Amino acid sequence: MTDVGGIDDVCLCEFLRTRSQLQPLFPGIFLAIRTTVETQLADFDTRGTVGELDRETVLDRDPHGGLTTPYDWVAFGFSGYEFYDAHVGIVMDATSWPCTMHVGFHRRAHLPDALHTRVGSVNWNAAVGLAPAHVFIEATGEHQLRDTARPFDFSQIDSEVAHFAGRAAAYYRAASVALSSESG
Repeated sequence: MTDVGGIDDVCLCEFLRTRSQLQPLFPGIFLAIRTTVETQLADFDTRGTVGELDRETVLDRDPHGGLTTPYDWVAFGFSGYEFYDAHVGIVMDATSWPCTMHVGFHRRAHLPDALHTRVGSVNWNAAVGLAPAHVFIEATGEHQLRDTARPFDFSQIDSEVAHFAGRAAAYYRAASVALSSESG
């Protein structure tokens, strides 16, 4: 356990009060997105993984960094690939206000060059309606092709769930074409 000395009692009290009020919201948003995407992708028979519910796996993979890893995400893996090697992820940045969210295709750098070439040849603009930004996340060794993050509107949770689920399904369908040519 990391020493957290110096925490103000008032701050801790406020955190605990707020946490109990918001507990259903997180991971509730991600559970709702998972259900919607699984319905939209029923022909792919994919199952989503919610970060908050996958803590043990993350800690097993990275025992030192896992305690500080954010778990505000849901992701959908591909048959023939390790889940963390290739997936479509919907990630919320809840470290500041307003919280932002993005969706995209994530793949690990160690995958074969041929896969990177096939993924790069996907007409993402036609498939998902825009040319996604390429972001490399050094901490995870992950290439992400993703939408620009945008604020999550907590006053419109149902429409936000529908929006991000639809984006995830579009990315999944597009990436599955590149990934189905050759399994990892």
